[in-house]
Amino acid sequence: IWDELLSDQQRLLGAEHPDTFDTRGNKAIWTARVTSSQDGLEQLRALLADEERVLGRDHPHTAVTRNNITNLISETRSD
Repeated sequence: IWDELLSDQQRLLGAEHPDTFDTRGNKAIWTARVTSSQDGLEQLRALLADEERVLGRDHPHTAVTRNNITNLISETRSD
């Protein structure tokens, strides 16, 4: 379902819209928790690069993604 939603948002809002970025982040977290922490982490890192490029390093969305990466790394190291 995440892929379908993401595809619709990219088509309707554009790949660089903040809502599309939010969905990419949510999909990455879901991926990390349900299927593969490594895949989810890779998705978050790609998202962070795009957010920094489009929104800037100091944007709140970018900060949330950095926080999510940190949390995911912490979770995988404690397992």
